[in-house]
Amino acid sequence: MEIYTTEAEQVEALIKWWRDNGKAVIAGIVIGLGAIFGWREWQAHLTAEAIKASGSFQEMATKAKLGETKSAQELGESLINQSEDSAYATFAALTLARFAAADNRIADAKGYLEWILDQSDQAEFKHIARLRLARLMLAEGDIAEAEAAIDGVDAGEFRGAYEEIRGDILLAQGKPQEARSAYLQALNGTNPTASDRSILQLKLDDLGQSSTQATDEQ
Repeated sequence: MEIYTTEAEQVEALIKWWRDNGKAVIAGIVIGLGAIFGWREWQAHLTAEAIKASGSFQEMATKAKLGETKSAQELGESLINQSEDSAYATFAALTLARFAAADNRIADAKGYLEWILDQSDQAEFKHIARLRLARLMLAEGDIAEAEAAIDGVDAGEFRGAYEEIRGDILLAQGKPQEARSAYLQALNGTNPTASDRSILQLKLDDLGQSSTQATDEQ
């Protein structure tokens, strides 16, 4: 998978990947479990469940784009309850967390993100949920909890995003020099064309770090 440097890009990339490769994944599961349940019976069951989950998520996404938040939320809740093991349920939980945060229902937003951390076996989904959870904690002033949420995590391709939130935490702790170092690390881990580089540079500028200095130190 290509390296995507913003969470929004990563979510869209994961959804696109699933759309492109979901059938192959399903086929692999069918082959692996067919001998246990019977080829035809298991294939029919799995196909029906996958189609149902896919359809529910597409309908939810359409409702969300149209601004029909209540209907989208109901569809998302149903998807999570009925197809909790599917990638679509994870996508739904991410969307519902965003709705909840926008409505200032922080506890609900945290709940959806924690559900992903508990339920999903995909590292990418866990990273996105963990980063968003840490930001919510930090926004509420729970600095220690935010720090604990990202401490010791193997960031991988999400290194830039982790370093940015680490910088935000350090700044909230009154450690501007350490925050500056973290922001520079975030720049090093961010694609040169990514939109969030400008946000990182603004944070550095606020700390008295010029663009030239940032380039030299990288």
